[in-house]
Amino acid sequence: MRRESFTFVVLGLALAGLGYVIAYDLATAQQSTSIFRSSERSEAIARIVDINNGRVARKRVNAQDYQLVDVNTDLFAGDLILPEGNAVVLVQCNESGTVWRVPTGSPSGVSSGCASPDRFNFGPR
Repeated sequence: MRRESFTFVVLGLALAGLGYVIAYDLATAQQSTSIFRSSERSEAIARIVDINNGRVARKRVNAQDYQLVDVNTDLFAGDLILPEGNAVVLVQCNESGTVWRVPTGSPSGVSSGCASPDRFNFGPR
């Protein structure tokens, strides 16, 4: 009987510890995505300025699917842009003002087209 009791106590402690770890992971995951989403809403890095010969879809960070978007749609770091068919999509970067044409045929990250010049600063400090 003692051995069975000991086994149940150890098993119970292990399950309680596992439950704590899972709860902690879920709480930190929700907190980190909430922080990202709130800053994401306030800091668009680009916007779509022109769409010709088709449509364009955008996939947000943590989204399951692409959604069709229109001209003047704000774009955020982490967004993916996918021109459909032969669509020509022009995106203007907010920081530099440059306009880039989104390549067709595969998703493109908005951050790769509108990278900050300071983002890859490898100079001496």
